[in-house]
Amino acid sequence: MKRKEFIWSGLIATGASLLPKVSAAQAPSTKKSFRFAFISDIHVKPGVIPETGMTKAIAHIQNLTPKVDFIINGGDCIMDALEATKESVQKQWELYHSIMGANNKLTVYPCIGNHDVYGWFQKVLDTANPLYGKNWA
Repeated sequence: MKRKEFIWSGLIATGASLLPKVSAAQAPSTKKSFRFAFISDIHVKPGVIPETGMTKAIAHIQNLTPKVDFIINGGDCIMDALEATKESVQKQWELYHSIMGANNKLTVYPCIGNHDVYGWFQKVLDTANPLYGKNWA
């Protein structure tokens, strides 16, 4: 697009937005709408503060009015799997699933965050481990 065309397009769009709105009786929409909650960077780990915080956040979502239909989780569910031991990562994931299972009734659509990936920053990479990388998350 040439500069002149770009400027004219902008002027036309601006002018159109200034025109009065035509009001007509509209039939109620038959489209079904939905609501969702977006959570991210929970970083849960064993401890009173992180566990309580996650529990309160999930409880808050469950009590929203109007109700939400599902949750999108943007990742970083656990504190760190990048260089943590297998045992530590196991505890973090068990804690995450335990809190979600006890407090959440909604469908969750998860994304993987960088802290959810197992083993990438370990001094000796265990790439033969079937849980290595994104597989565990």
